[in-house]
Amino acid sequence: MFECIRTKLMSRLQLKREGMEKYGGSICPNILKKINKQRHAARNYFIRWCGGGEYEIDHFLNKYVVDLEKKTCSCGMFQLTGYPCCHACSTIVSKRARMDDYVDDFYNKTVYLKVYNDMIHAVPRAQDYIKTSFQPFKSPKIKKKRGRPKKLRRKGPNELQSNTSTRKVLTHTCSKCLQIGHNKGSCKNEIIQSRSFSR
Repeated sequence: MFECIRTKLMSRLQLKREGMEKYGGSICPNILKKINKQRHAARNYFIRWCGGGEYEIDHFLNKYVVDLEKKTCSCGMFQLTGYPCCHACSTIVSKRARMDDYVDDFYNKTVYLKVYNDMIHAVPRAQDYIKTSFQPFKSPKIKKKRGRPKKLRRKGPNELQSNTSTRKVLTHTCSKCLQIGHNKGSCKNEIIQSRSFSR
């Protein structure tokens, strides 16, 4: 199983790296699609410049504050995602600035290639392993536990534990001494003779 996982990871790393090397843009393609979607949603915004990198965005009855220098927006999406939200996109387009300058570096193509730069090295077959003086690892011994195996599912810490017993407790009455709590097999008391009734 480990060998199957290793070969799949090797193929995936190679595929991701070759695909990004052929890509011509500077921002990752999935992030670029999301930015273009935000730009399309920012067409009906009214923008006011407030000095520096601060802008006020009006959209019907809603208002938002965007600071391009700090890369923040009052909606919180700019800080959360790392790429411009629809309000920030409207200010960047009105400013005629490059959208790439306001995207975080970890969405860059060069950073993406650094992630997939290290590859998994090839491993020889098991017969070619170097022999050592140490004993090979063996699987642990499976020891059968005492008693009857439990059939009930273990309940989680958030589940209610049932206080009811699954086994019914019966009261035994001894047929020798007529006392409750034991049977005639474990009785140590004297035998009580039953009364005979005459008609």
